[in-house]
Amino acid sequence: MTTAKTRCLLMVGHPVAQTHTPALINRWCQDNDHDVIMIGASIEPQTIDSFFDTLRGWGNCIGCTVTMPYKQTAFAACDVLTDRANRLGCVNTIRRLSDGTLCGEMTDGVAMTGALRKNNIDIGGKSVLLAGAGGGAGSAIADALCSGGIARLILIEPNLTRRRAVGTMLRQHHPAVTLDLPESSLVTADIAINATPLGMDESDPLPFALDVLPAGAIVADAVTTPVHTKLLRQAADRGFLTQSGGEMAAAQLEFQRAYWGLS
Repeated sequence: MTTAKTRCLLMVGHPVAQTHTPALINRWCQDNDHDVIMIGASIEPQTIDSFFDTLRGWGNCIGCTVTMPYKQTAFAACDVLTDRANRLGCVNTIRRLSDGTLCGEMTDGVAMTGALRKNNIDIGGKSVLLAGAGGGAGSAIADALCSGGIARLILIEPNLTRRRAVGTMLRQHHPAVTLDLPESSLVTADIAINATPLGMDESDPLPFALDVLPAGAIVADAVTTPVHTKLLRQAADRGFLTQSGGEMAAAQLEFQRAYWGLS
Protein backbone atom coordinates (compact mmCIF):
# COMPACT_ATOMS: atom_id res chain seq x y z
CA MET A 1 0.00 0.00 0.00
CA THR A 2 1.30 3.46 -0.93
CA THR A 3 1.83 5.74 2.08
CA ALA A 4 3.53 9.06 2.83
CA LYS A 5 6.72 7.06 3.43
CA THR A 6 6.67 5.50 -0.05
CA ARG A 7 9.63 6.53 -2.18
CA CYS A 8 9.03 7.26 -5.84
CA LEU A 9 10.63 6.86 -9.23
CA LEU A 10 9.57 8.78 -12.33
CA MET A 11 9.23 7.84 -16.00
CA VAL A 12 9.98 11.14 -17.72
CA GLY A 13 9.19 11.90 -21.35
CA HIS A 14 6.67 13.48 -23.71
CA PRO A 15 4.59 11.42 -24.15
CA VAL A 16 5.02 8.48 -21.73
CA ALA A 17 1.77 6.54 -22.20
CA GLN A 18 3.44 4.15 -24.67
CA THR A 19 6.05 2.90 -22.20
CA HIS A 20 5.91 -0.38 -20.26
CA THR A 21 8.59 0.50 -17.70
CA PRO A 22 6.33 1.73 -14.82
CA ALA A 23 4.29 -1.47 -14.83
CA LEU A 24 7.42 -3.64 -14.88
CA ILE A 25 9.14 -1.66 -12.10
CA ASN A 26 6.05 -1.57 -9.90
CA ARG A 27 5.48 -5.31 -10.25
CA TRP A 28 9.12 -6.01 -9.35
CA CYS A 29 9.04 -3.66 -6.34
CA GLN A 30 5.87 -5.28 -5.05
CA ASP A 31 7.24 -8.79 -5.51
CA ASN A 32 10.48 -7.84 -3.72
CA ASP A 33 8.96 -5.88 -0.82
CA HIS A 34 10.28 -2.45 -1.83
CA ASP A 35 8.11 0.48 -0.72
CA VAL A 36 8.74 2.24 -4.03
CA ILE A 37 6.37 3.24 -6.82
CA MET A 38 7.07 4.51 -10.34
CA ILE A 39 4.71 6.95 -12.03
CA GLY A 40 4.73 8.42 -15.51
CA ALA A 41 5.62 12.09 -15.85
CA SER A 42 4.70 13.58 -19.22
CA ILE A 43 6.58 16.89 -19.06
CA GLU A 44 5.86 19.69 -21.52
CA PRO A 45 8.98 20.80 -23.42
CA GLN A 46 8.87 24.35 -22.12
CA THR A 47 9.06 23.11 -18.51
CA ILE A 48 11.63 20.31 -18.76
CA ASP A 49 14.50 22.41 -17.38
CA SER A 50 12.49 23.46 -14.34
CA PHE A 51 11.49 19.82 -13.83
CA PHE A 52 15.10 18.80 -13.27
CA ASP A 53 15.51 21.71 -10.84
CA THR A 54 12.48 20.37 -8.94
CA LEU A 55 13.92 16.85 -8.95
CA ARG A 56 16.98 18.08 -7.05
CA GLY A 57 14.78 19.02 -4.09
CA TRP A 58 12.40 16.05 -4.29
CA GLY A 59 13.51 14.32 -1.11
CA ASN A 60 11.57 11.07 -1.43
CA CYS A 61 12.36 10.59 -5.13
CA ILE A 62 15.08 8.04 -5.89
CA GLY A 63 15.47 9.21 -9.46
CA CYS A 64 13.98 8.65 -12.88
CA THR A 65 14.20 6.94 -16.21
CA VAL A 66 14.12 9.23 -19.22
CA THR A 67 12.62 8.59 -22.64
CA MET A 68 12.32 10.66 -25.80
CA PRO A 69 12.77 13.51 -26.39
CA TYR A 70 14.71 14.38 -23.22
CA LYS A 71 17.81 12.15 -23.12
CA GLN A 72 20.15 14.93 -24.21
CA THR A 73 18.43 17.40 -21.87
CA ALA A 74 18.88 14.94 -19.00
CA PHE A 75 22.57 14.66 -19.87
CA ALA A 76 22.98 18.42 -19.53
CA ALA A 77 21.04 18.45 -16.24
CA CYS A 78 23.19 15.84 -14.47
CA ASP A 79 26.00 16.78 -12.09
CA VAL A 80 27.83 13.43 -12.31
CA LEU A 81 28.03 11.14 -15.35
CA THR A 82 29.28 7.62 -15.97
CA ASP A 83 32.00 7.22 -18.59
CA ARG A 84 29.44 5.64 -20.92
CA ALA A 85 26.94 8.49 -20.59
CA ASN A 86 29.71 11.04 -21.01
CA ARG A 87 30.95 9.62 -24.31
CA LEU A 88 27.40 9.17 -25.65
CA GLY A 89 26.19 12.63 -24.65
CA CYS A 90 22.83 11.39 -23.40
CA VAL A 91 21.24 9.92 -20.27
CA ASN A 92 18.23 7.67 -19.73
CA THR A 93 18.68 6.80 -16.04
CA ILE A 94 19.17 9.31 -13.22
CA ARG A 95 19.91 8.59 -9.56
CA ARG A 96 19.18 11.39 -7.10
CA LEU A 97 21.52 11.51 -4.11
CA SER A 98 20.36 12.72 -0.70
CA ASP A 99 21.99 16.13 -1.24
CA GLY A 100 20.17 16.65 -4.55
CA THR A 101 23.06 15.65 -6.78
CA LEU A 102 21.82 14.10 -10.05
CA CYS A 103 23.91 11.19 -11.37
CA GLY A 104 23.37 10.06 -14.96
CA GLU A 105 23.80 6.75 -16.78
CA MET A 106 22.81 5.46 -20.24
CA THR A 107 21.49 1.89 -20.25
CA ASP A 108 19.68 1.53 -23.60
CA GLY A 109 22.68 -0.15 -25.20
CA VAL A 110 23.41 -2.67 -22.48
CA ALA A 111 19.68 -3.40 -22.40
CA MET A 112 19.69 -4.40 -26.06
CA THR A 113 22.81 -6.57 -25.77
CA GLY A 114 21.56 -7.98 -22.46
CA ALA A 115 18.31 -9.06 -24.10
CA LEU A 116 20.26 -10.69 -26.93
CA ARG A 117 22.31 -12.64 -24.36
CA LYS A 118 19.11 -13.75 -22.59
CA ASN A 119 17.97 -15.12 -25.95
CA ASN A 120 21.27 -17.04 -26.28
CA ILE A 121 22.44 -14.85 -29.15
CA ASP A 122 26.22 -14.44 -29.31
CA ILE A 123 27.17 -11.14 -30.95
CA GLY A 124 30.91 -11.84 -30.93
CA GLY A 125 32.41 -11.57 -34.41
CA LYS A 126 29.02 -10.83 -36.01
CA SER A 127 28.05 -8.17 -38.53
CA VAL A 128 25.22 -5.95 -37.29
CA LEU A 129 22.92 -3.59 -39.18
CA LEU A 130 21.60 -0.77 -36.96
CA ALA A 131 18.93 1.68 -38.13
CA GLY A 132 18.65 4.96 -36.25
CA ALA A 133 22.17 5.05 -34.88
CA GLY A 134 22.23 8.83 -34.39
CA GLY A 135 19.53 8.99 -31.73
CA GLY A 136 20.06 8.54 -28.01
CA ALA A 137 19.06 4.87 -27.95
CA GLY A 138 20.72 4.15 -31.28
CA SER A 139 24.12 5.55 -30.34
CA ALA A 140 23.98 3.68 -27.02
CA ILE A 141 23.13 0.42 -28.79
CA ALA A 142 25.95 0.98 -31.28
CA ASP A 143 28.40 1.57 -28.42
CA ALA A 144 27.28 -1.55 -26.54
CA LEU A 145 27.46 -3.74 -29.65
CA CYS A 146 31.03 -2.60 -30.31
CA SER A 147 31.95 -3.14 -26.65
CA GLY A 148 30.45 -6.62 -26.95
CA GLY A 149 32.86 -7.73 -29.66
CA ILE A 150 31.02 -7.47 -32.97
CA ALA A 151 33.23 -7.45 -36.07
CA ARG A 152 31.31 -5.04 -38.30
CA LEU A 153 28.69 -2.35 -37.68
CA ILE A 154 26.56 -0.95 -40.50
CA LEU A 155 24.79 2.27 -39.47
CA ILE A 156 21.73 3.62 -41.24
CA GLU A 157 21.15 7.21 -40.15
CA PRO A 158 19.63 9.67 -42.63
CA ASN A 159 20.59 12.73 -40.58
CA LEU A 160 24.07 13.58 -41.86
CA THR A 161 25.14 15.52 -38.76
CA ARG A 162 24.12 12.75 -36.38
CA ARG A 163 25.63 10.07 -38.65
CA ARG A 164 28.98 11.85 -38.62
CA ALA A 165 28.85 12.41 -34.86
CA VAL A 166 28.17 8.79 -33.94
CA GLY A 167 30.70 7.62 -36.52
CA THR A 168 33.39 9.82 -34.98
CA MET A 169 32.58 8.55 -31.47
CA LEU A 170 32.69 4.90 -32.52
CA ARG A 171 35.94 5.23 -34.46
CA GLN A 172 37.55 6.91 -31.46
CA HIS A 173 36.40 4.40 -28.83
CA HIS A 174 36.06 1.18 -30.87
CA PRO A 175 38.75 1.25 -33.59
CA ALA A 176 38.81 -2.56 -33.91
CA VAL A 177 35.24 -2.66 -35.28
CA THR A 178 34.76 -2.17 -39.03
CA LEU A 179 32.31 0.72 -39.43
CA ASP A 180 30.14 1.26 -42.53
CA LEU A 181 27.88 4.29 -43.03
CA PRO A 182 25.86 3.50 -46.17
CA GLU A 183 23.19 5.84 -47.49
CA SER A 184 21.03 2.91 -48.64
CA SER A 185 19.11 0.51 -46.38
CA LEU A 186 19.60 -2.34 -48.88
CA VAL A 187 22.38 -3.95 -46.86
CA THR A 188 22.79 -7.32 -45.21
CA ALA A 189 24.07 -8.50 -41.82
CA ASP A 190 23.86 -11.35 -39.32
CA ILE A 191 21.79 -9.21 -36.92
CA ALA A 192 19.51 -6.31 -37.90
CA ILE A 193 18.26 -3.88 -35.24
CA ASN A 194 15.73 -1.04 -35.44
CA ALA A 195 16.47 1.84 -33.05
CA THR A 196 14.20 4.34 -34.82
CA PRO A 197 10.58 5.19 -33.87
CA LEU A 198 9.44 3.52 -37.10
CA GLY A 199 6.89 0.87 -36.20
CA MET A 200 5.02 2.79 -33.52
CA ASP A 201 2.44 3.47 -36.23
CA GLU A 202 1.26 0.60 -38.43
CA SER A 203 1.55 2.80 -41.53
CA ASP A 204 5.28 3.41 -40.96
CA PRO A 205 7.67 2.00 -43.57
CA LEU A 206 10.13 -0.68 -42.51
CA PRO A 207 13.46 0.75 -41.25
CA PHE A 208 15.43 -1.62 -43.48
CA ALA A 209 14.83 -4.26 -46.14
CA LEU A 210 14.23 -7.79 -44.93
CA ASP A 211 14.57 -9.59 -48.26
CA VAL A 212 18.35 -9.04 -48.41
CA LEU A 213 19.05 -10.57 -44.98
CA PRO A 214 20.58 -14.06 -45.00
CA ALA A 215 18.82 -17.16 -43.71
CA GLY A 216 19.31 -17.41 -39.97
CA ALA A 217 19.50 -13.65 -39.45
CA ILE A 218 18.18 -12.12 -36.23
CA VAL A 219 15.86 -9.09 -36.27
CA ALA A 220 15.44 -6.97 -33.14
CA ASP A 221 13.29 -3.92 -32.48
CA ALA A 222 13.63 -1.23 -29.80
CA VAL A 223 10.01 -0.09 -30.26
CA THR A 224 7.94 -1.23 -27.26
CA THR A 225 4.42 -0.36 -28.46
CA PRO A 226 3.09 -2.30 -30.22
CA VAL A 227 4.94 -5.32 -28.88
CA HIS A 228 4.77 -7.11 -32.22
CA THR A 229 5.67 -4.41 -34.72
CA LYS A 230 5.19 -4.76 -38.44
CA LEU A 231 8.94 -5.30 -38.75
CA LEU A 232 8.91 -8.21 -36.29
CA ARG A 233 5.79 -9.79 -37.79
CA GLN A 234 7.21 -9.72 -41.31
CA ALA A 235 10.59 -10.95 -40.08
CA ALA A 236 8.94 -13.88 -38.28
CA ASP A 237 6.94 -14.70 -41.42
CA ARG A 238 10.26 -14.99 -43.27
CA GLY A 239 11.59 -17.39 -40.64
CA PHE A 240 13.97 -15.02 -38.85
CA LEU A 241 14.46 -15.15 -35.09
CA THR A 242 13.03 -11.95 -33.59
CA GLN A 243 13.44 -9.93 -30.40
CA SER A 244 10.91 -7.34 -29.27
CA GLY A 245 11.32 -3.95 -27.65
CA GLY A 246 9.55 -5.38 -24.63
CA GLU A 247 12.38 -7.87 -24.16
CA MET A 248 14.87 -5.01 -24.31
CA ALA A 249 12.82 -3.03 -21.75
CA ALA A 250 12.71 -6.02 -19.40
CA ALA A 251 16.48 -6.53 -19.68
CA GLN A 252 17.06 -2.85 -18.98
CA LEU A 253 15.43 -3.04 -15.55
CA GLU A 254 18.29 -5.12 -14.17
CA PHE A 255 20.79 -2.38 -14.97
CA GLN A 256 18.52 0.45 -13.82
CA ARG A 257 17.61 -1.20 -10.51
CA ALA A 258 21.30 -1.64 -9.71
CA TYR A 259 21.98 2.02 -10.50
CA TRP A 260 19.13 3.12 -8.24
CA GLY A 261 20.37 0.86 -5.42
CA LEU A 262 17.40 -1.50 -5.56
CA SER A 263 18.21 -5.20 -5.23
